[in-house]
Amino acid sequence: MALILPESAEVAAWKAEQAEQVESKVREVEHWEAELKRIDPSLSLVVAKPGSEDVQLMPARWHVRKEVPAGPDEYWPLVGPNDEYREPGSWMLEEFKAADLYDPRVHRDKKEAKRKLREARVRAKELEREQRADEMLLGYTAAKRLRSEEGLSKRTDLKASKKTLEHRKKLAEGS
Repeated sequence: MALILPESAEVAAWKAEQAEQVESKVREVEHWEAELKRIDPSLSLVVAKPGSEDVQLMPARWHVRKEVPAGPDEYWPLVGPNDEYREPGSWMLEEFKAADLYDPRVHRDKKEAKRKLREARVRAKELEREQRADEMLLGYTAAKRLRSEEGLSKRTDLKASKKTLEHRKKLAEGS
């Protein structure tokens, strides 16, 4: 026989279960916030309210907040590549380390990326120059092939009979 509990007891059990889940999320967020504070003590994790209209905030998304003493705080949204919702995790620490401007390795990587971009632009310009020269050469050789301005519309390669050739010769002499 099943035990019948009052509705309030069921609601209390449901709320307790939810509280455990929320608390575990809070513990997880506290863990990642502690990791952020190791990078910079002024960093913290916050969630923007669903109706937030601030330019730096994406509604209902996690953000890393940097407390700036002399001005407004800075916020970086924790979102995926297409601005989709993303939970805080180790990926955010890797992104901050990749953006660390005090790390000489990051400077090397950025310089390397700029160098590769410059080289790609130079190659693209050379390719464009070569293609332009090829197009000009094709146009020039096509123009050289034409015997007159009518060359493309009037066929001149047909063999005419001997009688027709003599008639054309008389006409040319008479003009």
